Amino acid sequence: DHILDVGAMMFFGMALHRLGAFSGGWSTGQYAAMALAGLSGGIFLGFLVHGTNAIPGFESWSLGSWDAYFYNLRRLLIGLGLIGLANLLARSGAGRVLLAPFVAVGKIPLTVYIGQTVICGIVFYGFGFGLFGSMEHHQLLMIALGINVAQILFALAWQRTGHQGPLEWLLRWLVQQGPQASTGGNRKA
Repeated sequence: DHILDVGAMMFFGMALHRLGAFSGGWSTGQYAAMALAGLSGGIFLGFLVHGTNAIPGFESWSLGSWDAYFYNLRRLLIGLGLIGLANLLARSGAGRVLLAPFVAVGKIPLTVYIGQTVICGIVFYGFGFGLFGSMEHHQLLMIALGINVAQILFALAWQRTGHQGPLEWLLRWLVQQGPQASTGGNRKA
């Protein structure tokens, strides 16, 4: 079930990449429409699924079996809205400053991904602190925020070295089978 979910989102991302959504090649109007439609649609669906219970008389509101579909559509719409918003921000000087930390993270994605997996494994599973299932939603959000801030700071510091991320370097070295190949030299048989 999760593999299909992740796979579907990956295919949407690949399609958007092929259409040029990530390269900044679309018009400002297209990105603005993407941001507005995506964010407003996603927020509206989120309200339908979760927010109505805050309104007197709607506490028992439910979309029944449609909840899962609206959840996935909401995720997709918010993702599209954020892509549009990020591209709009990238067109201004102030926006580029705001996005700089995320650019640094994007330069070492494997290191960040594996680092986050290791940190969460230590925090939540038995070989570490074993906190899985013992925390409230707001506590999990604070842990996620802390991990992300730490990784952004690491990425910004690493960016100053001018080198690839440590795991990106290791992967390139493994793929090219040694340090001679990674520097462009010919390997002898």
